[in-house]
Amino acid sequence: EPAPLHRKSVLAVFFLNKASVTETIRILIIY
Repeated sequence: EPAPLHRKSVLAVFFLNKASVTETIRILIIY
C-alpha cells in the first residue's frame, strides 16, 4: 500500500512543479 501512495505523491509534486514552471514562464512572457 505505501508504494502507490508514494508514487502518487511523487506525481503530485511533479505536476505542482510543472504548473509552477508554467506560471513562471507565463509571468516572464507577460512582464
